Amino acid sequence: MKSWKKRWQEELDAAVPALKDEVLNEPIPTCDRAQTVAFAPASEPWYKKLFATPQRIASFAAACVVCVATVGASAYLFRPTAPLTVEQEVISVEVNPQAVFTVDKEGKVTAVAAVNQDADVVLAEERYLEMQGKSVQEAVEIFVDYTAKLGYLDLNTPDAVRITSCVENGWLDKVGDALENYFCGKGAYIAVAAETVGLDAFCQRVNMEVCDSVQSLKSSVERIPALTFLRETGEKTAEELQQIYAQTVPLEEVKGIFRSTLSAVEKRVEDYLAISELSDDIRYHEDNNFGLLGFGKDYWSILDKEIPDTMSALMTEMAERLLAYEESCGVKIDSLDTLAVEGVKCSASALATVLKSLSDSLLSTSLDLLSKNFQAVSVLLKSFDIDTTLLEELLELPETVEAYYQKVNEYTKERFALLQETAREGYEAVREEISASNYAEYIAGLEREYGSLSEYFKNL
Repeated sequence: MKSWKKRWQEELDAAVPALKDEVLNEPIPTCDRAQTVAFAPASEPWYKKLFATPQRIASFAAACVVCVATVGASAYLFRPTAPLTVEQEVISVEVNPQAVFTVDKEGKVTAVAAVNQDADVVLAEERYLEMQGKSVQEAVEIFVDYTAKLGYLDLNTPDAVRITSCVENGWLDKVGDALENYFCGKGAYIAVAAETVGLDAFCQRVNMEVCDSVQSLKSSVERIPALTFLRETGEKTAEELQQIYAQTVPLEEVKGIFRSTLSAVEKRVEDYLAISELSDDIRYHEDNNFGLLGFGKDYWSILDKEIPDTMSALMTEMAERLLAYEESCGVKIDSLDTLAVEGVKCSASALATVLKSLSDSLLSTSLDLLSKNFQAVSVLLKSFDIDTTLLEELLELPETVEAYYQKVNEYTKERFALLQETAREGYEAVREEISASNYAEYIAGLEREYGSLSEYFKNL
């Protein structure tokens, strides 16, 4: 590599025009060393004129004061400032789950923290560790992809996410570009609203105490536990822990699981009754002459027979219902005897009525009362071979911090699985990739309609 001096010399040579030979050969004028040039002395030294009168002295002093003040002000206003680096940056990502990401000077994520309980579900089971150490663009993309897998973000419906920083010229634009590329690749018309706000506003947005600097905020995020339910337990009494637990595991969520369990029981009874009725239709069909003296045989006894056309539709429907029952209930009905055994359980139309009555009353109570009265319902549910383990664990109120952590971990794990299964079809739906021009045109339309993507996000 050439030194800067050589490069500079070459640039100077290139800038100076070529001189003619006669100019280059012209002698350089010199001066005799003995020759001197005399300068006429001034009539009066300058400093004597300057301070000749008191008024001039005062004017000179005032001018000096103005000069000093001007130089001082300029030095302050135009003082060099250290550029804000990425090691001072914290970025918030909001879908509905909201999380904050701290970033080092290399653009790598040093910590991820949930801002709300929905983000706990996304980041639980140490999923936040997947994002640490990665570039902030990749980490945020992983987080947003999880929110889509869980159905918080519907890739098949126009929507928006908001990313926020309190640092100018940081990583926000790169994160925004990465998310836009992700959405285009997924064929999703999801806008990315990027905002840079003041430090106080940022702290409020992420539910943190106001910090005096970005570095202080970054340090705070790196110190706190990644999940909200791991914070603020401290030295709590059992009663206080149970109150926190009731807020962390919403009563409506538990009731939702309870309703789902009861619906499974009702569906099982309904399906059994349909199979039982269909079995009778086959057994007593007028063309079922496979038994002695022309009496009919049951479905399982005639599977190897040549079935009349008038019965083929019934036989096909029975096969489909039995397979579906086995898949949904885990019970294989392969004979008239096993149908009767299953009927002992499901003959409980009365039992199902009792369950419904109990559930209606329990679902209108508090988590504490639901917990205390669940055992009676549990016995009935188990008679249907329903696994009540999850409900029992959720309704067993914690007595210690350790029990609290374990129970909430279990809750977030189950909720993650439930949401993922519910949203799977929509997430895996085939969508055509969006071109950059089409996406840009879509975003421009939103900005014309709402004024900005931030306003669009607020209006969702």
